[in-house]
Amino acid sequence: MEIMLGYCLCGISLDFVFQLGYNIAWRKVVFYMSKSAMIRARVEPELKAEVEEIFRELGLTTTEAITLFYHQVRTKKGIPFELNIPSKTTLETARKTDAGEELNEYADLDELRKKMKL
Repeated sequence: MEIMLGYCLCGISLDFVFQLGYNIAWRKVVFYMSKSAMIRARVEPELKAEVEEIFRELGLTTTEAITLFYHQVRTKKGIPFELNIPSKTTLETARKTDAGEELNEYADLDELRKKMKL
């Protein structure tokens, strides 16, 4: 789905084509309202560095990415992607895997396929 914006939206003039799925073809952002609200969050340093590199590749600053996220939350009236609570089975499997329990080893991909009957 593509969204084409070129009008004033809550004090922000957005003139860009934004394709959902994180592809930005062309972007020009002009802010009319002062930004006075501050967001502070603690994240893992490695996560921050990796995500900020992705933002750079997309041509976004962290502030622009957070602003886009906030606009999507407001538009969708919720988190703009699916969130799931893991089942008890999934949580137990993850716990066992992290503990190195009940792991299966295969000599090669063919052996795995045979075991899975693929």
